[in-house]
Amino acid sequence: MIFIPKREAGTEREKKRILFLKKTSCHAATVKEILRHTNATPIGRSHVVGFCCCYCKERFPIPALLKEHTLTTHSDTTDAVFMKKSLKEFAVKLDITSLRCKICGNKLESIMESVDHLKEIHKKNTSPDYIRHVIPFKFDTDKYQCCMCSAEFAKFQTLQMHMHTSHFKNFECAVCSAGFINERQLGYHMKNHAIGEFRCKHCPKVYDTETKRKSHERSHFDANCHKCPYCGQGFVNNRYKWKHISESHDVPLPTYKCKACDRTFTESTLYYIHLKRDHLMDRPHDCEQCDKKFFTKFALRKHMLSHTGERAFQCKVCFKAFGRRSTLTEHLRIHNNDRRFKCERCGQAFVQKCSWRGHMRNKHGVDVQ
Repeated sequence: MIFIPKREAGTEREKKRILFLKKTSCHAATVKEILRHTNATPIGRSHVVGFCCCYCKERFPIPALLKEHTLTTHSDTTDAVFMKKSLKEFAVKLDITSLRCKICGNKLESIMESVDHLKEIHKKNTSPDYIRHVIPFKFDTDKYQCCMCSAEFAKFQTLQMHMHTSHFKNFECAVCSAGFINERQLGYHMKNHAIGEFRCKHCPKVYDTETKRKSHERSHFDANCHKCPYCGQGFVNNRYKWKHISESHDVPLPTYKCKACDRTFTESTLYYIHLKRDHLMDRPHDCEQCDKKFFTKFALRKHMLSHTGERAFQCKVCFKAFGRRSTLTEHLRIHNNDRRFKCERCGQAFVQKCSWRGHMRNKHGVDVQ
């Protein structure tokens, strides 16, 4: 039974409010019936250290242990944290691995099938119109795989993002067409498009979006913005945090295997850069003076020196000028007699890597990189 308060529904706002109450009530009723009469279990927040229980906040390293804990320890679906939130925040993640009906034992393949089964066979109060905020996950392989399109991901967080943008696009950004499961997440996203003047609280720098300002402040002035989930120690970036977790808590680093080649990465950022640059051949930065394109603005700026001939970096010893700071740095090794490139076969050392390569090729017949 859906209870709607008796109020005047003459205004458009009141009509929307009543519709919202009806949707919230029907949605909650459907989710409760799924949790009561199937072995589907809710998934709380996911962390580096595992998956949270929606009832007691205990954490588990793998989804299978969370599912076993939930089925054996908790039975009252109304106690789950997400059941106390409004539809604006409602985004229920359900583990439907080996899904079956608790009443008759029938095997079920999806949330939609379970809703139809409970309604048609067992006459339960479920509706397929109100499951657009229920995200299903199956953990029957050793990888995080989408149960709707079989796409594979290295991290559960990446799989969640895929589900939101590809299969549960309930709300769409009017600026970039990105998809979101609820209004709350769309609201967070819209802040990325708010253009203005956002000044750093610690230095004179100004950014055109609040997201850029916050990212700048975290990376430059918050030395503890990346906290270890095991001991609480803070780090200036994610790389140092994971290095600490691996060395101090004996947790293996995450790996990202490229499907197009044999390269493996320990950081998702490096993996996606490699994928876009080396396989998708993404070159968004065009040279205005020739037909060449580049992956980064920095690469484009380096290329522009071939057109301008500018030599802004001068050696203070011999006054020779160079177009790039890196070239000047290499040149200074000559004055410092810094022979860091040593032949392991004959012991001869060289200032420049190109000289070492030439020596290895000409004297020893070896091609080195």
